[in-house]
Amino acid sequence: GIMKIIARYEWRLLGRSQIFWFVGCISFISVILLHFFFQSNFGFESPWPLVGLPCAVPFLCAYFLNFAQLFFVLFVTGNFWYDDRRVDSTSVLGKLLGTLGRVVCFDGIVLLMAILIHVFASSAPFDLYYYFFYLFILLLPSLFFLLGMVFFIKSLIRIQGIALILLIGIFSILFVFSSGV
Repeated sequence: GIMKIIARYEWRLLGRSQIFWFVGCISFISVILLHFFFQSNFGFESPWPLVGLPCAVPFLCAYFLNFAQLFFVLFVTGNFWYDDRRVDSTSVLGKLLGTLGRVVCFDGIVLLMAILIHVFASSAPFDLYYYFFYLFILLLPSLFFLLGMVFFIKSLIRIQGIALILLIGIFSILFVFSSGV
């Protein structure tokens, strides 16, 4: 009922957001250019570890998309905590589902472009299974974690700038300490 209406409204609202399109275009272009530079046959020979296995291209795509999701979630989602006067669980869940749908749609478009690059511009062996594998094992769990973390921090801290700085600090620390893993 009402949750579906809120999710659809959030879907449309994010689609009209200039910040969403700005972050989306920058992320899309970055991921596609990284694929062209690191894993395509245009210009120079790709290093063997980046194209030697059928899972190399989908993994690198999922890895780059995790960073794109981070920027999406940080700068685009969760701002309703500051705009709405009354926030209840139905509206939060609806907004979460709308945001989740929009970001998963973006991920699907980028994965489709990566598949096209993989098939037509790379010498790496192709297996569609790995794209679905990394979507369900890497991208969606990290998206759930990021959305949960952002919604939790922004619900606790009602000052938007401080919440954003705190989230950037948390994710920077997680990135620095997990870089060796």
